[in-house]
Amino acid sequence: MLALGEATHGTAEFHSARLDLLKKVAHMGFTTIAIEDDFGHTAAVDAWLQGGPGTADEATAQFGYGVHRTTQMRDLLAWARAWNDARQAEQHSRIVGIDAGGPE
Repeated sequence: MLALGEATHGTAEFHSARLDLLKKVAHMGFTTIAIEDDFGHTAAVDAWLQGGPGTADEATAQFGYGVHRTTQMRDLLAWARAWNDARQAEQHSRIVGIDAGGPE
């Protein structure tokens, strides 16, 4: 397990650093990205990561919390989708929400 917290929500620098770190550790098996967003919305984003229809912009718009609807998060999702497209299902990156959020 590798945990990466953030001091503030929505800063571009943090989201860019998270992508840089993921690129360096994904090949070591660190492929699940847990974020503070509601479980249901994030499950929809993960469905796109696993090969679902749509674009990275559309997937990013699915997040329940606006702090994740950013260019930097879109870039992370696009990279993770490309990672997944080049690998077997058991090596895929996943994204999960760890907040209860709304009733959706």
